[in-house]
Amino acid sequence: MIIPVLVIFLPSAVAAAFIAYWPPRYYDSITYELIGDGVVVKHGVWWRIKYIVPYSRIMSVGIV
Repeated sequence: MIIPVLVIFLPSAVAAAFIAYWPPRYYDSITYELIGDGVVVKHGVWWRIKYIVPYSRIMSVGIV
């Protein structure tokens, strides 16, 4: 009787914990830096990824 409850509850609890953990950490990890040649974009929670986007590749900039 306890096994069917665990089969439903445990995955739901893991999914809820992941949803509560991931988005705030991910959005806090995004950084932008303007350098001489372009824009450096860094993001990642577990693995940091770094992109350098040259200014010549940027078509438009929207200011919010």
